[in-house]
Amino acid sequence: MGVEMHLVTSLYLAASAAQAVGDDSSHQRFTEEANELARTIDIPRFSLQRRLEGLQDAFNEADALQLASDAEREGEHEIVALVRYLCATYDETLSDTRRLMLLEDALRTLEDARSDSSTVVSLQCAIANQLMAMSQPKRARTWYEKALKSDPLDRAARDGLVNCLWKSEAWGDAAVFLKSELTRRGDMPGLLYAYGRSLFEAGDLAGAFRALKKSEELADPTSNTKSLSRSLAERAFALAGTIEPVKHEDELIPARVTIEELRAALKHFASFVASVKRMEFWTRDDRSRYDWIEKPERFAQTMLHTFLKARFLERIDVFEEIAAGAGRLDIYVQLYGGLGSVVELKMCGFRYSSSYASAGEEQIAHYMGNRRSSIGYLVVFDARLENFAEPLSAEPRQDSLTIETVFVDVRPRVTKRRKM
Repeated sequence: MGVEMHLVTSLYLAASAAQAVGDDSSHQRFTEEANELARTIDIPRFSLQRRLEGLQDAFNEADALQLASDAEREGEHEIVALVRYLCATYDETLSDTRRLMLLEDALRTLEDARSDSSTVVSLQCAIANQLMAMSQPKRARTWYEKALKSDPLDRAARDGLVNCLWKSEAWGDAAVFLKSELTRRGDMPGLLYAYGRSLFEAGDLAGAFRALKKSEELADPTSNTKSLSRSLAERAFALAGTIEPVKHEDELIPARVTIEELRAALKHFASFVASVKRMEFWTRDDRSRYDWIEKPERFAQTMLHTFLKARFLERIDVFEEIAAGAGRLDIYVQLYGGLGSVVELKMCGFRYSSSYASAGEEQIAHYMGNRRSSIGYLVVFDARLENFAEPLSAEPRQDSLTIETVFVDVRPRVTKRRKM
């Protein structure tokens, strides 16, 4: 009996969710299935379910309050929770904050009753969706992850989390999550496309190309997924230049990350930004004059974090803005296998002088001592029109530290020097 009652409740909730997104056929199917099952169980429960169905079809606040009261008296905690869910969904007079509170109250009702119904996961997703509507993706992400912890196979939670990560432009985290989903569920065209797009936006063009081509091969010939995968795969191929060979399955066991791999990744990052992301660092006024966006170094830091996470997945930990002595370093990377490296980011050109960018070397030297790192990287987002990528300082370093400079071409335009 208890299992049947839980199933009826879940079907009504699914019907409500389908109606909310305009899926009328699913709404009707779930409702009819719930009604048919409800007729086989006790009368009080059936009566409450029928009233819940009526409330869903024509919401009325007074009826909702009365139904919640009657359900609470009967000890029907799931119906109480569902009424609150419907209030949060259909009462147009509510503020976003009030909607969120109702959803949280609904979930708390089930938690207090120690319910293990699938309704718990549905409410966790509903809370996450409401937080997304309130432009709070970080909080929403936590709730999607809770839902997936409760039910790792819940599709709504999975899709919601991917959307949340994309909206936050956490492309690297999205790639890591989708890789785990592909391992769990197998190669599915939609998941492969989402994984490929995440890799593309994060800058792993070769990885994106492979995932997107596989998605294209597996997708239905007339599906939107096939055309989207083909289009983005072509862009990735054009930008990547060289597609590295795929490792064999027995070589896919996580391996240590070498300094050479990190160095190559930073060079690929520079190429990716120059070809795809360069103009995202700039704004233009009415007179077509360029200026840096607000907080360009923070923007660059997030972009590099995303790129490295997508490139190395679980083989790297990336830490931002952590204390190092009296200051803070931009990025510290801990590589799988034990190596660590300090990465400092600097802008150069326009209102950022070469001496400002060059000072990054001294910051790295200071941080390397504190972190006991053997190598550091100064990543310069170079917008100098006349002397792009020229040395920042004429004086060579006098110590034994290894600090390499990587220039990223973010010039908003290229000025050709006149021939003498």
